[in-house]
Amino acid sequence: MTTGVRFPYLRDACRDFLIEALKLLSLSPRDAAAARGETDLGSPLYGWLDTHQQELAALPSAASASSAVAQAGLNIGQVSDREGKELTSEAYAPWHVVEIILAPLVVEYVGANRGRTSYNARLYDAIYARLEEAYSIGQPCRFVAPLENFESERPHIRLESGLWIEPLNERDIEQLASFFPEFFGPRARSLAFFTGRPQWGMVMLARDRRFRPFSDYHAKFRALSLALRLASAEPVGYRFAVHYPAQRAFQAWMLRGASRDLSSELRYGPRYILRRADEPRFKRIFRELSDNPVLSAYPIAFSRFADAYWRQSAADALIDLWIALESLLAPHDNTGEATYRLALRIAYFLGQTSEERVSIDKDIRDSYRLRSDVVHGRKHSPALLDALTEKTAGYLRRTLRAVVQTGAKLDVERIDRSVRAGKKPSETQ
Repeated sequence: MTTGVRFPYLRDACRDFLIEALKLLSLSPRDAAAARGETDLGSPLYGWLDTHQQELAALPSAASASSAVAQAGLNIGQVSDREGKELTSEAYAPWHVVEIILAPLVVEYVGANRGRTSYNARLYDAIYARLEEAYSIGQPCRFVAPLENFESERPHIRLESGLWIEPLNERDIEQLASFFPEFFGPRARSLAFFTGRPQWGMVMLARDRRFRPFSDYHAKFRALSLALRLASAEPVGYRFAVHYPAQRAFQAWMLRGASRDLSSELRYGPRYILRRADEPRFKRIFRELSDNPVLSAYPIAFSRFADAYWRQSAADALIDLWIALESLLAPHDNTGEATYRLALRIAYFLGQTSEERVSIDKDIRDSYRLRSDVVHGRKHSPALLDALTEKTAGYLRRTLRAVVQTGAKLDVERIDRSVRAGKKPSETQ
């Protein structure tokens, strides 16, 4: 008996189905039988399984396996009935289980058995163990998102268990190249990659639960890249993410995946270098971002702050920054004095001295006037646009960082009282 099996009744039910399916396969036409060792999608073996699905689902062992799957509570995905209604595991029909679990099991077994349809108990036990792990707790996978315009003084930055930043290895690049050959393949010419420096990336080791949306895993990467942006002003970000099995997996082709977050390129700027002295601050911000309610309280502010990094023109970036600022500090202010009040709110929220408040107030007013010039197509100085865009981004960054650190929404009324009293908000009741 195989050790470490959590559901022996499921193992036995799947074994009975496999034996019956192998008997049917051994009676298949010569052309399908000759190619039954091919296990890729579209192979004659998959074609045979597809055309014989009803026959396979009618086998007594298929009904037994379906009951065993429900009893074990395996996650085989979002399964719907003929009318599109999502089913629970207790309502899976035999053909659901045949299509999603049992047919791939046959493919895996026949491929490992070099196309033979004879039953080998030891081989089956090894394959079943991978199947059980894949559908119950998930296969260990490596998730990788290359960071653009980034390097670190330290070779390895650990954020939490299973999550860190490090230079990408050869296998990472191979996986990225298989999905994005134009950027990572041998002929890649993107300036964002392979510029003579180690290519850094965000890396996460996690169990890939089947059919879980890949966007779920992006949450960690987005929080990490946001922490980098809140910690320093240089542009940094990621466009691509891939995941692949960290070890031999059941039906490994189902566990590979990729996504592309944005189509544009990162806006040009100085290289982001995470220095040893800045690492504690960056890690602290990342920890503060975890399960922070303000992220959902200000979705527009955080998303527009991120969008500004991917704008190719300073004018577009400035518009994003102003949308973010207004959503933070003037969400319901539609009067003609909105800009005047917003400038004072930022000045009193961020400024530590009267001189700093005066300087911030002037910068914000100048920035808004320039934003109006851009929106209405009036002439403006490119140099002034670049300078004020960077200043505006800096004030927004400081405001968002303060919001993240406090974990609470901005009290605009309290800030207004501090303006009237000529004091900092922390000194105002």
